[in-house]
Amino acid sequence: RHPKQKLDMNFVRKLSMHKKREVTPIRIVHISDTHNFLQQSTPLPDGDILVHSGDFSNRGTKEEFEAFNVWLGSVSHKFPYRVVVLGNHDVCTYGEDWHTMAQLLSNATHVPIFGAFEVLGLHFSGHPWHYWHTWDYKARIARMQGAKTSFSSIPSGLDVFISHGPQYGVLDFADYHFHSGSPELQECLTQAAPKLHLHGHIHENRGSHVGQATLSVNSAMCDH
Repeated sequence: RHPKQKLDMNFVRKLSMHKKREVTPIRIVHISDTHNFLQQSTPLPDGDILVHSGDFSNRGTKEEFEAFNVWLGSVSHKFPYRVVVLGNHDVCTYGEDWHTMAQLLSNATHVPIFGAFEVLGLHFSGHPWHYWHTWDYKARIARMQGAKTSFSSIPSGLDVFISHGPQYGVLDFADYHFHSGSPELQECLTQAAPKLHLHGHIHENRGSHVGQATLSVNSAMCDH
């Protein structure tokens, strides 16, 4: 500028407002299908949010819930937020008694039951396993009447959607020879387009898949 020109302080203030803000990453640690194998000594990286997408148990007994709840309490210092979505093994005993199962997991900060919630500014939604489905999403006809069976309640604008099982055709190759995921979930995820879909269920197809709008991650930990 010319030496005799005055510095426009309003312009300086505007420039300072447009400086890039430092972004603090949010660390999500995702595990699934641990089937009673978790111990206090199980090595996990530190994180802000722990997500367990189901099958922490084998039969969903009260004793298994209590043991897992103790474990959740033991890692509360590592994970300020602990989110648990119930899997097909976890609902074996209590069926659709969502209230009791959520109460048994008092050391979880969130046990979503077909609902949305927010953690650290991220928008989540979680669906437990549909008790009225078989393991490969075939309907138990006797339980269909009046039951909430649809994934259509998944809202748009989500950062993270959590379910126990996969959508059809994505990380769902069961026994290494057939797709076992939910066609309904596939359709609804295509419409809702969350940024991240976390699940487990199919042990032999753990991994990640980059879709058109959604990163899917299967973090099943057991081999059998």
